[in-house]
Amino acid sequence: MYFYIRLSYDMWPPPGVQLPRVGFASIALVPLVVSALGSYLASEAAKKNDRGGMLLGVGLNLVLATMFTVLRAISWSTWNFNWKTGAYGSIVWSLMWLHTLDALADMIFTAVLMVVVALGYTGKKQRLAVHVDSVLWYFIVLIWFPLYVAIYWGPYIVGAPK
Repeated sequence: MYFYIRLSYDMWPPPGVQLPRVGFASIALVPLVVSALGSYLASEAAKKNDRGGMLLGVGLNLVLATMFTVLRAISWSTWNFNWKTGAYGSIVWSLMWLHTLDALADMIFTAVLMVVVALGYTGKKQRLAVHVDSVLWYFIVLIWFPLYVAIYWGPYIVGAPK
């Protein structure tokens, strides 16, 4: 939808909407990518039934995912449009909220999983949950890259007026 509607406009973003600032969004990539390392460490620890390793991994994931979310909120605060600002605003805010809600839902799952493991429940089901959590987080991290490029760099790439 983003690309389809983009074809209906001579300028993207449309007049009145400033070009997206890439600063905080780009900085936010660092904790997001490193958070996948936390998921990996937790998943590898689950294979070895290493409770401490699982706690370290999910804890690292949760802290870095929270940093990413805070940096995303700061990035949003620089926008001069909202979800009611025409098709562009609706699409961009929808994409951002969908990705953010996916990330927040997984962060809640990760937090619950961390509590469960911290309480000493490290059976087969809990270890499987750590693996599933890791795979879901990898998806959230990887799907962000094309969205990030389209939303933040796309207008610069297609030559929008500055």
